[in-house]
Amino acid sequence: MDMLWWNSVPNARRFIEDITDRIASEESLVYSIDGNFPWTETFESILSEKCTTSERIFKVIYADEIGDKPPGEYIKDKYFKPELKQKYRSAIGFERFVAENDHSSVLKNSILLIKCTDKQTTNAWIDFVSGYVKYHKPNTNMCSFIIENCFENNIKSSITNLSARDYFQKYDIDIFSFMITSSLKNERNENSVIKRYSAELASLLAGDDIELAANLARNGKKLAFHTDYVVKETLNKELRSNSSNFSISGELNQITREAQIKIFYSEIEYFRNWFINKYADDFPGAEALAIYFGNSVDDISCLELGNLKFLCDSGKIEVSHSDLSNLIFYRECRNKLAHTTLLTSDEIERLSKQQY
Repeated sequence: MDMLWWNSVPNARRFIEDITDRIASEESLVYSIDGNFPWTETFESILSEKCTTSERIFKVIYADEIGDKPPGEYIKDKYFKPELKQKYRSAIGFERFVAENDHSSVLKNSILLIKCTDKQTTNAWIDFVSGYVKYHKPNTNMCSFIIENCFENNIKSSITNLSARDYFQKYDIDIFSFMITSSLKNERNENSVIKRYSAELASLLAGDDIELAANLARNGKKLAFHTDYVVKETLNKELRSNSSNFSISGELNQITREAQIKIFYSEIEYFRNWFINKYADDFPGAEALAIYFGNSVDDISCLELGNLKFLCDSGKIEVSHSDLSNLIFYRECRNKLAHTTLLTSDEIERLSKQQY
């Protein structure tokens, strides 16, 4: 599921491409993420694969493992030979010293992903990289720094700032969830309504948590018919890729009802239109409809399920027994959704099959 997200969801791919395109131009940048950033290891692996060439090396540096050493000093000590390090003078500053001397080290051919976990460290690396870019001689090979930022910062103009939040939209999670429910091998013959409902449930329950959406969606029709159980099992037994716990924001029944309205109201409307079209020639005229239902109904296309049932019950139109049974069923389902009552599994099953 991690590869499906990063390789197939349009905005996830665009996020990676916008980073790798800048690295190909030997730029440096900052990207901002939050606690729900999905499948970090997979993301870094894809970055490494796309950025590494025969001339450039990709490496990850965990900033909190460096200790109190300033970024510039760390880079100098890590990449410069002893005789060159001895030439450093504090009056020059690490930024300028590294920028003017990296041509004699492997630094100029490096791509360094700096993973920062606190704001102070993040700003220190941003300051260093901004200075490095400023002092570096134009049109010469230089290191590309990628700073992973868990905070919102005011980024200096020489550093591009990308935010995953600006890329990953709600519809991306909708698309991703439907990709998963549509690709489940053991449910290839399941009807599309159930697949759409399962995907809608997963997306709504997950909110902006992409990994939670994936864990829920992979349950397919089990999520559709046993929502409470699947959610409970997922929250109690599954973990995110960073080993943190999942949680849902909002009340489960309310979210489930929203998903049912989004998917099944349209199914109910399909039936209403089908019923009206089938018996169009048998309905009373406009004047009679106005007498029965008032001026709000001036055409048969405006008839609601309750209006249709009244016409059947009062003998104004004659319909088949099966059509009347379906009319009663669809009206009951519509009333449930309108009055905050959830559809049962049997009702969901019947609605998904459109047997009329």
